[in-house]
Amino acid sequence: MALTTNLVSYWTLNETSGNAADSLGVNTLTNTSTVAYSSGKINNGALMVGATPSYFAITNGSQTGLGLTGGEMSVAFWIKMTSLPAS
Repeated sequence: MALTTNLVSYWTLNETSGNAADSLGVNTLTNTSTVAYSSGKINNGALMVGATPSYFAITNGSQTGLGLTGGEMSVAFWIKMTSLPAS
């Protein structure tokens, strides 16, 4: 079974700027001009800083299969924190 079997969307966040392209070619996420990209261990990664609201948005009403009401969903990601919180 391939990694993309039965996936609705797959974002690598490997861009150097701009929106996050869906590797399956269906659902692009809009960069709200707050997310920067930086080099990571493998290719690039989205750089989201806690002091600044950083996010991607689903702004296209014709997005395919992304309805989150009553459906199944899983999310996986890697995170690198510059420091650990006190609690």
